[in-house]
Amino acid sequence: MGVLRIVRRKRRNGLSARATRRRRSRVLIAVLLIAAVLWTIPSIPTPRFLEKWPAADAGFAPWEPIYSGVDYARANFSLPRPMKCHAIRVDLKNPGVSFLAKPSNGSRDLDTDSQFPSRFLRQHHLQIAVSSSAFYPFVKWPGQPVDIMGLSVSEGDRYSEAVSNLDSLLITAKNEARVVPAGGNTRDAWNAMGGNLIILRDGIDRAEFLPPEASSAAGISADGRYLYWLMVDGRQLGWSEGASPSDSARLLKELGASDAINFDGGSVVTLVRQGRWFGATVLNRPCHPFLTGFERPIGGLLGIRASPLP
Repeated sequence: MGVLRIVRRKRRNGLSARATRRRRSRVLIAVLLIAAVLWTIPSIPTPRFLEKWPAADAGFAPWEPIYSGVDYARANFSLPRPMKCHAIRVDLKNPGVSFLAKPSNGSRDLDTDSQFPSRFLRQHHLQIAVSSSAFYPFVKWPGQPVDIMGLSVSEGDRYSEAVSNLDSLLITAKNEARVVPAGGNTRDAWNAMGGNLIILRDGIDRAEFLPPEASSAAGISADGRYLYWLMVDGRQLGWSEGASPSDSARLLKELGASDAINFDGGSVVTLVRQGRWFGATVLNRPCHPFLTGFERPIGGLLGIRASPLP
């Protein structure tokens, strides 16, 4: 009888150990699945009532350093219409700064795969991600192939050529940036994005007349030291109704740009920074066609890498 009790006890202990291992395995699988979902989904927007904005029509707030060589500023305008503006200033002379235009999708269809900007930022360990080039078709889900409209070069890989009616923003391997008109020389592009049209040249407004829209535009200082990126939220009546190309030219000039180019606007306009919660924070409020404040999967993106503040 004593031997039988020992055998039964060992059997119960063995069954208990196996059950414990199964529970641990299930918990581990659940944790991994949750982590995979959080890594893939778009970043959750900040509620409006938690946002703090500068006084209306007081201009841009002072630049706030957020990374070494990268500053951030905001402005809140009521005239000529409500406009919530976000600006990034990048010191191109800072040795810790580098760029990454969205890479191609290799042998898959079209040029690149659509992606949430926050997922692009996390995947490539970036500090900032901004929407840039226009693309087609408009897609509802990430991972669908899209065609970039105009020039696209990602770390020397030229996977979409410039077109005759669109200007471009070019960044060389030495972090020298310039706005290039259609038909201009882009042979030294290390990262490059096709925009719409040049809106500012030598400080002079050259913007075409278009109605206000959620806007993304980039500018370069006269001495070539700074790259500016301006995002103006739109399609949100009474909150932020967008900027015209001429508005963007004026605002970029106020920030310090001499040359500037307009990029794809509307619901794709997104500005993301590295963040603790889910690894990314959307700084602006995208005008998603169904869920205002949420990101859309898009094709044209530029990432910025920078060192932490000392």
